[in-house]
Amino acid sequence: MITRGRFEAGQRINLNNRFGVIRLFENDLAVVKYEDGDGVMTCLPSKLQEAFKVKKLYFAVSKNNSEHWHPQLTEKQKMTIARRLSYVKAMDEYKEPHKKENRAAVIEIVSQEIHDLKPPAIASISRWYKPWRKNKRNDFYLLPGKGGRRSETHPLMYELMSTAVVKGYLKLSKPPKINAYQLLEDIYRKSDLKSIGLMLPSIATFNRFIDEWDRLDMIEKRDGISQARAEARSANKKFKTQRVLQEVQADTGHFNIGLLSECRKHYIGKPTIYFIFDVHSRSLLGYSIEIRDGGETPSGAQHAFKHAMEIKPNTTEYPMYGVIENAGMDNGVGYRAEETKTYLKEAGCQSLTYNIQEDTSYTSL
Repeated sequence: MITRGRFEAGQRINLNNRFGVIRLFENDLAVVKYEDGDGVMTCLPSKLQEAFKVKKLYFAVSKNNSEHWHPQLTEKQKMTIARRLSYVKAMDEYKEPHKKENRAAVIEIVSQEIHDLKPPAIASISRWYKPWRKNKRNDFYLLPGKGGRRSETHPLMYELMSTAVVKGYLKLSKPPKINAYQLLEDIYRKSDLKSIGLMLPSIATFNRFIDEWDRLDMIEKRDGISQARAEARSANKKFKTQRVLQEVQADTGHFNIGLLSECRKHYIGKPTIYFIFDVHSRSLLGYSIEIRDGGETPSGAQHAFKHAMEIKPNTTEYPMYGVIENAGMDNGVGYRAEETKTYLKEAGCQSLTYNIQEDTSYTSL
């Protein structure tokens, strides 16, 4: 049920289960044009106001509603929207945005501005631009969806479906999809959305909605954080690079093995090893080892990057070194620390990418 609205020309309403649009609302006259083609109703404005008070009149969502609203989004979806928005806004500055040379210029300029390592194809930005422009530049329509199904889902229904998925499907107990759909039916009945013309989607449509959910977010909620992190690391191996040091990945290994001093009298801690790998050559660039109790530290991460970028005595085993363009790493405290970011910036690194469980967070330096 939509309770917010105004008695003014252009407002869509539901009066006694009939949809119409207020054409005139003045001191002594109100005019409502019904959508079913059955004429026009004229009355005193007070009659509509009284119908609203006794719940015979509801304010309804406009058929052409394109309110700039976002449902509950995963971090990956937010980043997808932000990235695509950079390109479509640049296209929108041209009088002929779909001209090939204009699109090529947009890709060249924007990809450099946002440090996009994998710029989109010319056809892709046109595909993003058309529904965004058609729907009054609503960022919601930049969300990816198979065959555009997600874009066709009204934002209010999208919110209900998202709630049903989160509360009824994304659980470690791994409930079946039908449980989430039954929850959606219950939420829909209580929402009164039927009164504004929004119908409950079929179970097949709802199942497709679940199938299009962010994969890593689903793995985290149904299989646990550890499994999601493992999947994220696997996804990172698919980076396409053109040269050495364009993209490196940092990772940390924690070993639950207690070490003793040389005289075997004193416990000195557990080993933590920091690794820096080059994505293009798939070679180990450098590492560092800490022996202590507790988690990783900024100094351990910095020493690993330092070792990766400096010349080694044995150039046969470590033939590559130099300034790193983009450093990808997990969300550990050693990598997230401000001193680590400062160190990499001063060393000439252009950007950092943090793999945060289900998503990738990008930071330009």
